[in-house]
Amino acid sequence: MKKRKIKIGIMIILGVILLVILSGKIYHEVKMEKEEKELLDYGVGKQAEIDGKKVNIFIDGKEDAEETIVFMHGLGMGDTVISTEPMREELKEKYRIVIIDRYGNGMSDDTNETMTLDVILKEYREVLESQGVEGPYILVAHSLAGMYANYWGAQYPKEVKAIVYLDADPAEWYAKEGEPEWIRILLGRMQQVAASIGVQRFLMSEEMLIGQNEKNVFSKQQNELRGYLMLRNTYSKATQSEFENYYRNAERILQGGAELEIPQLYIQAVNETGNSDYLNEKKKIMEERGNVSVARITGTHCLYEVAPKETAEAILDFLGEIYE
Repeated sequence: MKKRKIKIGIMIILGVILLVILSGKIYHEVKMEKEEKELLDYGVGKQAEIDGKKVNIFIDGKEDAEETIVFMHGLGMGDTVISTEPMREELKEKYRIVIIDRYGNGMSDDTNETMTLDVILKEYREVLESQGVEGPYILVAHSLAGMYANYWGAQYPKEVKAIVYLDADPAEWYAKEGEPEWIRILLGRMQQVAASIGVQRFLMSEEMLIGQNEKNVFSKQQNELRGYLMLRNTYSKATQSEFENYYRNAERILQGGAELEIPQLYIQAVNETGNSDYLNEKKKIMEERGNVSVARITGTHCLYEVAPKETAEAILDFLGEIYE
């Protein structure tokens, strides 16, 4: 009798847990439908279909511009269509600007594919081709995407005119870090499962989603929409795969050679002093590649959010020296 009561108690507890999970998932999906309407009304791009998956592309700036900037977002940064807006305001009068949400980010579908350099590059190139956006391109790559831009320039040199590495760690640095620790992979996968049922909606504050310092740059509506974008694909399968494969992708780049002949600019985010072994080592790696100029801007990692004008000015100065 006692064992039976214990079993019944366990079943009730499990039933309650399952009910909470299902309720949370339903709530999450209902909220996403409402949020998607607000995002589309605001204007966050259009969908291109690649291999049966929808990939979001946003085009801004001067339609008949001679040069096209392709902004490549960092790891898990699904809100860049909105968070780059202040920086784009400084660039759009002269350049056409294209933002593509990689798989599992922003308004794009998630994927089970392993996010190798070739898969990522194929996605970018096919989306651009499907929308008739012709190169050669100026790549502005934030964070982890710096490796993808470097690989693009090496594999298809006729498609890339210049690269701006926006606080993007070089492949040499990722290779030095080695494979990600198993505990970080495990935590990432647990977060991925939790996010798929909407748990992050209840546990993550606005500051955790979009940052405390950065939010002051944007309007209340923009911050809400940035949060919606981050909630859609926080800890997606594609993002987790990018994280798990950063070392192998870095090694692949270094095997083929990271040095490029095209003009490149490394914009590094620094603290007020700008002096640390950590920052100086990365700067030295980029300088030793050759044909890479360096600019340093005081601010945090997402410079396009916290210092949009200064970041845009550095890009404009760099491109002005090349093309004017």
